[in-house]
Amino acid sequence: MTRRGCTKEHFFSEADMETINMDDRLKDLVKIDSKMVKKILRNREYAAQQ
Repeated sequence: MTRRGCTKEHFFSEADMETINMDDRLKDLVKIDSKMVKKILRNREYAAQQ
């Protein structure tokens, strides 16, 4: 799945990929909407800081 020359391997960091692989819902969602997964991960990081 390529968007504007960006593969999902380059779109997500190594830590993000580990998180995605541990969560079945994210693993399924990344195939459909990788930008939504990125948003979910950033929201989780923000919530953890609070």
